[in-house]
Amino acid sequence: MGERSTWRLAEIAAAINAGIINGETDITIGPDMNATRAESATMLKRFLSKAGFIN
Repeated sequence: MGERSTWRLAEIAAAINAGIINGETDITIGPDMNATRAESATMLKRFLSKAGFIN
């Protein structure tokens, strides 16, 4: 993991712990991969739900 990746570890961990994102598998994530529309919509729905904007 290079220096450019270090800053995002806390943010990724927080999003995983909040249930907003999941990894590619149980032990890996793909932070350099592009999210599909479906994945983006899922993350947005989870975020809005956790924030109390939608049920």
